[in-house]
Amino acid sequence: MSANAGARLTRAQAEGVFYELPEGEQSKVFEKQVRQLCGEPDVLLEVLHIVQESYGYLPQPVLGWIAQEFRIPKKEVYEAATFYSIFSLKPEARYVINACDCLSCYLNGGEAVLEAVKKAANIPDDGTSSEDGLFSLHVVPCLGLCDLAPVMMINRERYGLLTPEKAHSVISELRSKELNKEGYHD
Repeated sequence: MSANAGARLTRAQAEGVFYELPEGEQSKVFEKQVRQLCGEPDVLLEVLHIVQESYGYLPQPVLGWIAQEFRIPKKEVYEAATFYSIFSLKPEARYVINACDCLSCYLNGGEAVLEAVKKAANIPDDGTSSEDGLFSLHVVPCLGLCDLAPVMMINRERYGLLTPEKAHSVISELRSKELNKEGYHD
């Protein structure tokens, strides 16, 4: 039972539905981070960011658990999770690339940068994920970083003032890092 056991029950709890976090160390770390935010106003987006970082996406049981812990309707949690393109309801690749296609990025060479990203990440023209599962690509309407156009975010890291060469270099460095982690050697 939660730390708020004496508080008013949510509708789901009143109907006998209780959400549990998945087993594992990442859930323990996540729960500790979230419990520190309990009682703080307007922390839903921050909590959703923590979920995304902890699990790589927003699992449905975790969204239910958040609603339960913060005593808010699950619908409200789901609406926030689906409104913002930075969140995903399904598992993503290790590196999620959000490439901006706003007017500012477009006018500063964003199309060429996007093509360089696709090529470096080995993402097919008709797809959103690399064959090796290392990269996912989402083209988003705005990242709010217009002064750095063209821009992209990879996970929560921002990259601005991109050129096709710089974008290719960033992706190549991440791929090399992963290959070195796995112990592959050329």
